[in-house]
Amino acid sequence: MFGLVALFFSRLKEEKLTCSEELGDLVFQFNDAKMALAIYLRANATAKVINCFLQNGDYDNIVKYSAKVGYTPDYVFMLQNMVRQNAKAAEGFAKRLVTHESGPLVDANMVAEVFMQMNALQECTYKMSATLCWCILPGPWRVV
Repeated sequence: MFGLVALFFSRLKEEKLTCSEELGDLVFQFNDAKMALAIYLRANATAKVINCFLQNGDYDNIVKYSAKVGYTPDYVFMLQNMVRQNAKAAEGFAKRLVTHESGPLVDANMVAEVFMQMNALQECTYKMSATLCWCILPGPWRVV
């Protein structure tokens, strides 16, 4: 079995296999998200690429890749799933989305609502609360 897997990976690296979303799905089933990511990238399977970045905890690349290919993922849905699995990671990702250099990629009110719906406000640190307040509150009421 190991020889077959090694042969598969060598053929993939030599670009002797045609990458497709289906091939990526097959590799992903064997818990190799990094190799599946390489396949999805070559197959231009945008949603699957983003899912792999999410699985690998590579949150910065989600935003970069989405901008590069002109795709707008459902960040609120992503945050909902992240809060269920890892509220601390969701907090960091939410902060990056709300304070993105080109402007907020997700509405701060929606972020707060996601954390409230998932009963995860305790996981939301003071720093995240301050970020949300800055984005939600008008002028003189903003917290810095």
